[in-house]
Amino acid sequence: MRKIAFTTGHDSVKKVMLYECSDGVYVFGYDCLQDTSSISDYIQNTVEDAEDFCKTEYKIDSNNWILIADPIDNCQHDFILPTRVKGKENGKPEWGHFQTLVDNRWVDIGTSDKTQSFGGMTVNERLFVSGLMDEFDKSKISDKTRAKQILRSLQVDAPSIELIIK
Repeated sequence: MRKIAFTTGHDSVKKVMLYECSDGVYVFGYDCLQDTSSISDYIQNTVEDAEDFCKTEYKIDSNNWILIADPIDNCQHDFILPTRVKGKENGKPEWGHFQTLVDNRWVDIGTSDKTQSFGGMTVNERLFVSGLMDEFDKSKISDKTRAKQILRSLQVDAPSIELIIK
């Protein structure tokens, strides 16, 4: 199980991801809005403990969480899109260099300036930068409530959401 939420009013953490695994539940913190590696991680025993921690630390309510797909094998757990450390698959990892899966092929991704605000971005730009494009596209077909939740979390206004989700 993985889910993300965007924070408001927190100086250093803009987004949080929960990742449940056999070790417990990781709480990944991010200093920007785009899909990238986390700047912090904490381990909690249960999802409830992790959610309580996030409510206290980041003011994230239970209805702000967006469920996302689990990572595929050998991919980073803290990225939304399938992402791996370049060279790790052949035993020669290039730490800090990542590849993402595009049309069934691994391509290098660069590091960019950190996005601190969605202001001035189109809806598609917000979905792309956040890594939620695929999750949104799936939701728009099968779960319109979840699709609206994704758009709200990306700070899309209510009239625009209603036009997008018909």
